[in-house]
Order: sequence, then structure tokens, then C-alpha cells
Amino acid sequence: MSSILISLQIIGSIALFMIGFHAVTDILLAAVSPWFKHRIISLGKGAGPRGMLIGLLSAGATSSNASGTIFLITMVDSRLTQLRHVPWILLGLNLGAASANWLIAAAGFSLNLSIYGLALLAVSLPFRFSSWLSRYDLGEVLTGCGCMLLGIELLQGSYLLIPSDPVLIYWMQFISEHPAGAAGFLLLGAACAWSTRSSVSAAVLSMSLAARGWIPFQLSAAMMLGSSLALAFVGFSAAKLLGRDARITAWLNLVIHIGAVIWASALFGRLIQLTDLLLPGQRFIPEDIPLRIAAFYTLVHLINPLVIMPLFTLTGSLIRKSALGAHFLRTPAAESAGLRQLPKTLPDALDANMILMQSGLGQMAEWASQMLMLVMNTSQEPGGGEHALEKVHHVQHRLAGMQQDISRAGNVSIRQSCSRLQAKTIHHQLLVAEELADIGEACGKCMNLLVKSWSKGYRFHEASTDELFSFISQVLDFLRYVSDYLADRIRQPDLQLADTMEEAIDTMRDALREKARTFLEEHTGAQVKGEFAFIEIIKYLEHIGDSCLSISGTIPKIMKYPR
Repeated sequence: MSSILISLQIIGSIALFMIGFHAVTDILLAAVSPWFKHRIISLGKGAGPRGMLIGLLSAGATSSNASGTIFLITMVDSRLTQLRHVPWILLGLNLGAASANWLIAAAGFSLNLSIYGLALLAVSLPFRFSSWLSRYDLGEVLTGCGCMLLGIELLQGSYLLIPSDPVLIYWMQFISEHPAGAAGFLLLGAACAWSTRSSVSAAVLSMSLAARGWIPFQLSAAMMLGSSLALAFVGFSAAKLLGRDARITAWLNLVIHIGAVIWASALFGRLIQLTDLLLPGQRFIPEDIPLRIAAFYTLVHLINPLVIMPLFTLTGSLIRKSALGAHFLRTPAAESAGLRQLPKTLPDALDANMILMQSGLGQMAEWASQMLMLVMNTSQEPGGGEHALEKVHHVQHRLAGMQQDISRAGNVSIRQSCSRLQAKTIHHQLLVAEELADIGEACGKCMNLLVKSWSKGYRFHEASTDELFSFISQVLDFLRYVSDYLADRIRQPDLQLADTMEEAIDTMRDALREKARTFLEEHTGAQVKGEFAFIEIIKYLEHIGDSCLSISGTIPKIMKYPR
């Protein structure tokens, strides 16, 4: 019974550490994600090593490669980056995540952490109960750091809250002496990393067990290899719901991690010796083992690019030809039917889903531009209006469906545990989706009027064809301008330019309305129904311009996060 209780205490200590770790990394990810996204989008041809550096710096700052992997998968699915950059970025993410191991090993097992942990919790208390201070993220960071320090301190056994249990130590020693002992601890590290979706939990557990003398260094290193094994499958949970490129990214992540485990297991003894060369001393001294574990994990992911990159062409071909790969990479029939969202159980799923919602907005803007282009073409050649009308109604149906999907996903996301900034951003995304749906509806009404006017023989005034072409072109330029923002083709919004475009649309609207009224008054042969239909079309087109202006004012509020 005591062994079970001690095991639960160990798990509880890891849970305390991970609660604090996730609280801190959530704040760091919110700060680093815009930089990461911008750098990945700006990668050009031949930028492989630079992509690895971006991944390294991003994961080094956040200590989370699982979050970075899921973030990258959603970016690939949203067409924000190309597949040729993915292997380098993934390799950089894995190497950068080793920074957390060094920090924990250097500070976590050499200081009296409970003093600092309790002090940080005390300082964070006002941030919890003050409405003014609660606006700042510093309170979350202090609370998270305090929980992390206390979790490590409990695992170390400094206060004997988790005492040394003879039965538990006996079984650990028995497994360590068994020929398959390394494999057993590799699976233990994999289970720990998979349950928390983070290699850091396996690192803390392996360092703590080794520092207490319960297991030798070799088994701690095996646990770290197990954490890589678990993270190989993290991307699959996200990618299976997304497009083909996202699933290819998950396969690449699998190859990188499985490949590292295979070659590192084959050269396990050599890696242990290389670690001893880098950190001279006694590997059997428990206090020295945490730093050696960090060095071992770093060595694996430092050497891994040299081993894996030459094999990517071969492994990519094998994946495509294998039955499992073909099953996973196939494009489902309903893939483009609507917005896809990740399960909230995945690391930083909310941030990833916000990127997918942003991609959905970009798709809506593209569809709206296609609809308006069909309206412009029909205004010049009304003979094919019936066929164009069917296309417009089809695209409008898809646009309305996407708006409903985004609205549903946004409402679900807001009900999750999200920050004030995330909630505001989701709210503004929903507003943009509504405006784009209104644009689609206005395009549909314009097309209906054009087709109806042609089928019933309504006549517009003589210059109406050129006037409609010029006016629709102005509105279409504004709509494409908005579409470029939403698709990340333009980085900085220019509200002054948006106001100028809207003023030009309003000026031309007034001129066309006045010209139609004057034509009715001065020409006895003018067809009243035709000119009224012309004025009505102008009204709907101007409404599209108003919606574009509203979206232009909302875009900067969206771009604050997660860009």
C-alpha cells in the first residue's frame, strides 16, 4: 500500500510541476508565436538551415516542441508555409526544447527550491485578488514558476514527503538489472511524455529518480529516448483532422523522432561515452546525473539532423508507397467541406484553432472575390448570366457554411479557458466572418438583379456597361485588399488607404446614382424599371465597400494575436 501511495505522490509532484510549466509556457507562447509565424511565412527558397534556426530559437524560448509542432502543422494546413521547410523547422524545434532540460538540471537540483517557490507564490497572490493587477500576465508567470520549483523539490525528496520506499527501490533495481530494463524505462519515459504531451515531464522524472540514486544514468537516458518516442505521435492527433500537407508534416515528425530513437538506441553505449567526454567526472554520483541527462538529450538531437536529413527522400517515398502511409495521406471526400478544428486536449489547441479560423476567413474572402468577379463578368456579357448565377449561389452556400463553422468554433473556443486577449481576438474574427457573409449575400443580390434585368429585357442607360465595370473594379480592388490581409499576404494594415478607397467608392456611387436619376428626368425613352435596377445594383456594391471598410478596421485587432 505504501508503494502505491508513494507512486501517487510522485505522479502528483509531476502534475504540480506540469501545471506550473504549462502556465509559464502559455504566456511565452503568446509572446513568441507572432514572431515564429512571421519568420516561417517569410522563409524563401534554400532557407533550410534558417528554418532550423527559427525552430531552435522558438522552442528554446518556450521549452515546448509539442506546441511548436502542432502550431507548424496548422500553418502548413493553412498554406502559410511550404513543405520543403518543414523538416528543418521540426529538427530545430526538437533541439531547442532541450534548453528546458539544462535549466532544470542546472538550477533545479542544486538549490533549495522550496524557499523560492513559496516566495514566488506569495508575490503572485496580489495578482490573483486585485482586479487591476489581474490584467497582467506576471501573476500567472510567478504562480507557474512557484509550482514548478515546488514540484521539483518534492521529487527530490528534500523534505521526505516522498520517502524512499524499499519495495519500490527493489523493483527499480530489479528492472535495471534485467536485460530488457532499458526498454522498460524507455516505455516509462514514453508514457510520461505522452500523458503530459511534453518531454519535460519525462526529464524531470528521470532526473529526480537518478538524483535520489534510485536508477543509474543509463536508464535515465533511456527514459529521455522514450520521451522522443512519445512525441513522434503527437502530431497525428492534430493532422488526422486536417489536410494532406498537414498529415505529411505529421509523418515527417514521426520519421525524425523514430529515427532518432533507432540510431541512438543502436549507438547507446557510444553516446554515453561521448556524454562522459563532454562532462568529465563520475557518472555514478547522483548529484551529477541531471546535467548528464540534459547533455545526452541535446547530443541526440544535435546529431539527429546529420543522420535524418539524407534519409528524408528515401523515407518520403516509402511512406507514400506503404499501405499505412497511403491510408493516412489520402484526401478525404469531405476535406474541403468546412472548417476543421483540433481537439482541445492537444497542447495549445486554442492557438492552433485560431490560426485555422484565420485561414477560414482568408478562404471566405477568396470566395467573395470570386463571386464579385462573376458579377463583373456578367455585367459585361449578360448572355451567360444563368450559368454564372448558379456558380454564385454555389459559392455563396459554401461561404455561408464557413461562416457558420467559424461562428460555432469561436463560441466553443471562448467557453474554454482563454485569456482576455484571445477572447477579444475570437470575437473580432466572428465579426469579420459576419461581414464576409454579408458581402456574399450582396454579391448574390447583384447577380440576381443582373440576370433578372436581362431575362425581362430591362434596359440601362447607354454608358452603364462601362460604369458598372469601373465601379465593380473599384469595389473588387478593395475586397482583394482585405483578402490579402486575411491571407497574410500583407503584413501591416493601412487604415488611411482603406478610408481613401471607401471614399472613392462613395464618390462614384453618388455620381452614378445622380447620373441614373438625370437620365430618367431628361430622356423620355428611359426605362424606369431598368434604371431602378441599376441604382439597386449600385447600392449593393456600395454595401460591399462598407463591409470591406468595417473589416479593415477590425483586422488590426485580429493581427495582435496570434500573429
